[in-house]
Amino acid sequence: MKSPNKHIALIIRGKASGRVVAQINVPEGDKKLTLLKIMQSADIPIASSCQGQGVCQKCIINQELMSCQITMQELLHELYPNQKLIEITVDYL
Repeated sequence: MKSPNKHIALIIRGKASGRVVAQINVPEGDKKLTLLKIMQSADIPIASSCQGQGVCQKCIINQELMSCQITMQELLHELYPNQKLIEITVDYL
């Protein structure tokens, strides 16, 4: 019997609009991807002119984290341990 796919849900909220822009279900296997890659693959309009090199600092989430420099695994381990639903805020959305 197959076990159900485990995932973490990301709620993407725009600070400017006050709205939930999207909900992304991130499979457990994608935890090594950066949040920038995860949001880009889900067509979330996240700014990044340096393509994830950490130079432009346009991909800021939660007012202080560069989404290109933090993986889902790091986010879960360091900031949201044992949570399966995480809210991410993007200032300009």
